Amino acid sequence: WSIGAAFLIAGLAQSTGWPGTTKSMAEWTPPERRGGVMGIWGTNSQVGGVVATALAAFLLARWHWRAAFFVPSLCIALVGAVVLVALPTPSVASAPSGARAHADTVPHRSVALSPIVWSYGACYFTLKLIRYSLLFWLPYYLSTVAGIEEERAGYLSTAFEVGGVVGSIVVGLVSDRVRAPRALVAMLAMTGLATALFVYARVAPHSAIAHVVALALIGALLFGPDTLLVGAAAQDAGGAANAASATGTVNGIGSFGAVLQGAVTVGVSRAFGWGGLFYFFVALALVGALALAPAVWMRRASFLRTRE
Repeated sequence: WSIGAAFLIAGLAQSTGWPGTTKSMAEWTPPERRGGVMGIWGTNSQVGGVVATALAAFLLARWHWRAAFFVPSLCIALVGAVVLVALPTPSVASAPSGARAHADTVPHRSVALSPIVWSYGACYFTLKLIRYSLLFWLPYYLSTVAGIEEERAGYLSTAFEVGGVVGSIVVGLVSDRVRAPRALVAMLAMTGLATALFVYARVAPHSAIAHVVALALIGALLFGPDTLLVGAAAQDAGGAANAASATGTVNGIGSFGAVLQGAVTVGVSRAFGWGGLFYFFVALALVGALALAPAVWMRRASFLRTRE
């Protein structure tokens, strides 16, 4: 019970990080540059995940499991102190003009009830379910099902997150440069993700190189719309003043997918095999793409007005 309570408090505290930081970024980033800026900034989740895993393994091997909690806690406290002292926090009045103009048109109370935000959240639910299933289960799948040696399987699985770094940046930059709503860019990426998952289920078992290339492509087409939806797209929906509300709502809805991933992964793989699980992910990605259709339709008119 004490461990459960500690993890509950940790989860509650950690969940405040993304909305607060995206609001800070929105205060300094005009809408026409948000995709690229947030695409680069959003790679923190992939890079941080790789570094955290390596650090935890290092600490666990040398100073027992408690060190894997104490040292990261000290790191978090240090970063928190630096942010408190060094991060400027401008008012909305001093934010970039484009962000300020949009913020003034979005009532705070309406953000959490916005159909656009919920459309993003529905898509993000499918993204987080697929994302955490792959993050947690890929090494196991590669070693026990694909027959790859355990240590090598761990290295191969990192192709997923490496591809995610590239995808976050590329999809973000594309969303700034094309004359189309960000929701449409995310929808196309989700369709590409479904295709990549289908290809992986068909060709990856044939070679290690196929595993690496396919996993990198999956990571790029998953983390690309992932970062876009809880970054630039949510910031646009909420404006600089309400970016935290918008990103928090999208991320919160998506977190239900993360909670369910364990039961879904185990249940589907046992019932239909691991091949069936990847085809299930294909269907889930297509559902996520369709979930963005209302946002594409509603953002189309406002997008055209802002670009004229």
